[in-house]
Amino acid sequence: MSLDDLFGAEKKGPVILPEGKRKDPDSLIFRIVVDSADGDRVRVNLPLMLLRALGDGNSLPIQMNGQNLLEGINVAELIRMAECGMLGELIEVDSADGDHVRIFVE
Repeated sequence: MSLDDLFGAEKKGPVILPEGKRKDPDSLIFRIVVDSADGDRVRVNLPLMLLRALGDGNSLPIQMNGQNLLEGINVAELIRMAECGMLGELIEVDSADGDHVRIFVE
């Protein structure tokens, strides 16, 4: 746990770790957090290994109220970013309807 986590400091986007300090990509977890304006909550934790198997460059079929929440998000690019050492919050979206979506890798 970092001091920022301990004291509740706001996280500042992703970081790119240098090659010698990168984690094994197979140990990384993609976390998807969705909070809808209607009060629905979705929490998805996908190991990078599984995401590779599911991802074909298209968005993941995570739906809420009949709408694909991750439509248009290139899964192959997210995987590439993580494999290049990028950690932290990769995507944050607030819709006009009040839905909030976050994707980050740890």
